[in-house]
Amino acid sequence: MRAKFPAILALAIVCAIVPAIRTGWPTLVSLHSSRLAFLDVHKNAETISIVDNPGMAPTRLTGGEQEEILDFAFSTDGQMLALETAPGSRSSLKVYSVRNDQLTSEIDVPGCESDICSAPSWDWNHQHLSYQRRPHLFEDQISTWSFSFPYGTPEALLGDPHNGLRAAVWSPVGNKLAAFDAERGQIIVIDFDSNTRTVIPSKSGESLSWSADGKKLACVLLNFASEIGLYQLAVANLETGIVAPITDPTPNDPGSVVWGPSGNIAFSQLGSGSNEGETGRQIWLANEIAHTVRQVTHATGFTFGGLVWSNSPGQILAVRNKLGGIPSPPSIWSVEITAGSGQLVAEMATLPAIVPR
Repeated sequence: MRAKFPAILALAIVCAIVPAIRTGWPTLVSLHSSRLAFLDVHKNAETISIVDNPGMAPTRLTGGEQEEILDFAFSTDGQMLALETAPGSRSSLKVYSVRNDQLTSEIDVPGCESDICSAPSWDWNHQHLSYQRRPHLFEDQISTWSFSFPYGTPEALLGDPHNGLRAAVWSPVGNKLAAFDAERGQIIVIDFDSNTRTVIPSKSGESLSWSADGKKLACVLLNFASEIGLYQLAVANLETGIVAPITDPTPNDPGSVVWGPSGNIAFSQLGSGSNEGETGRQIWLANEIAHTVRQVTHATGFTFGGLVWSNSPGQILAVRNKLGGIPSPPSIWSVEITAGSGQLVAEMATLPAIVPR
């Protein structure tokens, strides 16, 4: 969920775009999902808002603080919120309890008062929080840590405070965490239940996404065989240890990847035969089972990013921006992956997240 206005990459949609009705709140259309949380940037007031039912005014979970919100992550039961704020605040990463759509108790994550903490991610049973740490004076020294709730002690995942692990993401099945080891060029999967580690060779892997069964990882490979770097979307099989590319090499970075239902892997990449000045990033879909890759959206003048699968296997949420000139305020759209058509979900909003009731 790492994207920020105005630097956010947004999605493009061409078919039947529904015009927004300008109100004091983001305009909502029907979603096949339970709840939607997002960062509301309306009138330059950054707040985390949440919507239970389409058409209702969002509930503001945060607001009035002087801190700049960079990222957030809800636990899998929706009862805890990890909130990343800009460096310079009292703590760069805090955890709140959420009760009746209100923030109650606050916990400062140890070490995040002095270091810059980012990329929060919860495990499937909301008992552990992983995050990255960077010292203020040595911001290139990135390490990944795990913190057990409610009163655990943070630990570097390999026992090395500067282990270089990044892009950590929890498996939807079991107590496993995958991360990319930039120094050694490999993906490491840590199983906390069996206390074992699996190593998968990979030239890159800074965007990782689990399959629904927790047996495979989608990642991005980077190869410098030519004068320019070439990217490929690939799937790492944890049972065989094989990393198999599923897209052709291209100089266009797929960015973050998100593995959805039915073997579909969504990513945002420049449209076919286009350049970023005209079309920007479009939504693409790769199916690991059918071995197919296709462009979902075709929109001149727009760019998409921040992809999140909704609870419907045929629908994905994305953030859209207009290309050229002054960056437009971001908005969240719902895209049907079959037709590529889209509907506005929330104006002046970014960082979409599906949260359980």
